[in-house]
Amino acid sequence: MTWSGQFKDAAHYNERINQQLLTVCENLSCDSMLQDRGVFFDSIIGTWNHLLVTDLLWLQRLNVTMENDGLLTRQPKVMSPNQVIAAQINEVSEIRLAIDKIFIRWIEGLDDQQLSADYQYQSLDNDTITTPLASILQHIFNHQVHHRGQLTALLSQAGVSYGHIDFLQQSQDVIAGASG
Repeated sequence: MTWSGQFKDAAHYNERINQQLLTVCENLSCDSMLQDRGVFFDSIIGTWNHLLVTDLLWLQRLNVTMENDGLLTRQPKVMSPNQVIAAQINEVSEIRLAIDKIFIRWIEGLDDQQLSADYQYQSLDNDTITTPLASILQHIFNHQVHHRGQLTALLSQAGVSYGHIDFLQQSQDVIAGASG
């Protein structure tokens, strides 16, 4: 599989799993979403906010521009890595789903040559980093998986069933859905 094919699959998987977990979270009470559960970002809503902020920071760093319906320009501008940009799950859902669509649209326009090319960006510590775009995207998707793992642990602790989130199982479900 090519880099571009791998990241297209990752972006679509990311969107499906985020939607699945957001749907489950929409059934939780506000108190449950905000409850400090002793994790790094305190709560379920805090963990979702961290994912929103970091993805928006990456989109800003990568200077992602697209000719589309203005979806990216309508997203909150991130000023701080600890910024809370969504206090309610419906706000999280709206922003999360928009970000996922932005990543899908952008990645679908990239080819393997672009993904292999070096990209330069400024870290939060103002260091200049140069690395292939493919490595950056791998980091972004790994970061999503890491924190979704935290979210599923928090949901399990809250006694909530969230279904399966395994990449291979999800891929098989999509293939079965397309043929059935």
